[in-house]
Amino acid sequence: MQVKSMIEPMNANLPHKTGLRRQRVLFLIGAFSVSCLPALLLLSKVMSSPMNVYIGRNQDSGQFMWYLGWFWYATLHHLNPLLTSNLNYPHGVNLMWNTSIVTEAILFGPLVYLVNSVFAFNMLIAVNLVLFGVLGAFILKKLGVRNWIAILSGALLECAPAMVNQLVDGHVNLTTAPLCLLLAVYLSLHVIKARPRNNLLFGALTGLAIAMEFYSSLEVLTTTVIALAVFSALSLLLNFRNFLQQVKSIPIAFYFGTTITTIVLVLPGLAEYFLGPYQTHITGSLVPYDHWVTNLFHLFIPTQAQFIHAKSTDIVTSLTNVNLAEVNGYLGIPMLVTVIWAGTTMWSNKYIRALTLTMICIVLLSMGPYLHILNITTSVRLPWFYIGQLPIIRDILPSRLMVYADIACVITVSLALEQALQGGNRMKRGVTVMTVLLALVGTWLPTTDFPSQTVPPSVAAVERGGSLYPLLEHQPTTVITNNYWTFGYNLQFLADDRYTIPVNNVYAFPYTSYSEFGHLRTRAPSQFLFASAYASRSYKLALQDVESYIQARSPQRFLYIKTSTSMLPKTLSQALTELCGKPIQNFGDEVWVVPTRYG
Repeated sequence: MQVKSMIEPMNANLPHKTGLRRQRVLFLIGAFSVSCLPALLLLSKVMSSPMNVYIGRNQDSGQFMWYLGWFWYATLHHLNPLLTSNLNYPHGVNLMWNTSIVTEAILFGPLVYLVNSVFAFNMLIAVNLVLFGVLGAFILKKLGVRNWIAILSGALLECAPAMVNQLVDGHVNLTTAPLCLLLAVYLSLHVIKARPRNNLLFGALTGLAIAMEFYSSLEVLTTTVIALAVFSALSLLLNFRNFLQQVKSIPIAFYFGTTITTIVLVLPGLAEYFLGPYQTHITGSLVPYDHWVTNLFHLFIPTQAQFIHAKSTDIVTSLTNVNLAEVNGYLGIPMLVTVIWAGTTMWSNKYIRALTLTMICIVLLSMGPYLHILNITTSVRLPWFYIGQLPIIRDILPSRLMVYADIACVITVSLALEQALQGGNRMKRGVTVMTVLLALVGTWLPTTDFPSQTVPPSVAAVERGGSLYPLLEHQPTTVITNNYWTFGYNLQFLADDRYTIPVNNVYAFPYTSYSEFGHLRTRAPSQFLFASAYASRSYKLALQDVESYIQARSPQRFLYIKTSTSMLPKTLSQALTELCGKPIQNFGDEVWVVPTRYG
């Protein structure tokens, strides 16, 4: 009887545990299903040919495809994955000075070899978006928001314009890095709310998430520190005792695990960044001061990346003179109105007050040093004016801070909507809350006509199995492109060729300061050989430049791929033929073999 009495209470708990487990599974299925919808919209043009069509409208997508495969190639060939001489051959590139997406390469790099780089790139975008929605839903559930509000709010978070717009130029790092931040936040909340026994393990996992953010985007990690510093300072000012008690209540083991794991994992990257070879020679900031900023009108006007944009909104956006991918400030009138309501409704909650004020600070910081209204730069100084020239911070694009404002908006609104359901007619309030959430999601949804590109047919000749590939394999090659930027379009096939073609070209920060870019055409040909420079240059000068370039950079091959992004002037073609002999051709692609006398 005594044994039976001990077993019965244990059995009584089984249905409860089974029910909780079932609820969690259903919540996960619901969050995943709903989060797939915005991702499907954004990737709708890619889905019919995911191995040949990819997201992005410029050359940056190709750059990220190259990075996706490099980590595993370097590791399996006993090379340093944070350096490469396959670009800028024979010198090399320090990949820690570039957005080399090491985190993404570790996780998705195998797909480059199992399928191809285009498929790996598209899958990375799809997984990032869906996980962003799912993880956002789990965070909001941890904060006490009911399931359906958390799921819809997670989908809203997934559509954050500051993140989605970056995909216009294929900037996958700016989806991965915020995702790593959400993972660190979720693990921290779990420790605070659930009080697990294995705090050291959760600390190590949080440290891993921080390191993943570091290896995805050093810029985003820096802006994360800025955003957290603003929130912590405001929380201390508004809620000093309670905030300190919360910080003290977190187990030491969690702090220890987070700190040690972060330091151990980021040290190799920091060592390569500060002590490694091929560092940038640029002095001053990498980007123009007061250019990549949030315009006042960006807050209200949707862009071509949003589903609800129109010709009139596109015209307004064009007047702000900012690259579409960097128009990260859109919130929309419905969101602005809802955030104001949410902030005032929950103003008595000091943490929500700190979060709302943090959002305002982030928006102001994203606007750069001066207030911009359409194409007018006013003399009104903003907070960035006082910190924007500090070391490290001066290399940040202020507009990219808006991802934290988007996150703060969604959290504040979700908590306020949850509170609104706590009394009165639940059915009526539920319908109202659902309508508000669906309206907000509708204003942030990405367009089905999202920018994408197709790998040009001419690339087939230089890919593995192509007719020109045997001429290029293991041969240092200079790819003749129209200008510096258009070389990025060729990085996709170099990845799919398994890095067997080292190239003299470089697409990396040591040569891309905006202050220097204007001088690239006039630099000595020992560094660059751009087709656009020879449109009006004489044959004699072209001949001298090509010979000088061969002696300085030691290419064994010159490659021209016939695409819409490159044009080969007659004088340059004649100079290459004079020095190297008649090119081998295939449907417009041409390869010149450099004579051994230059070896």
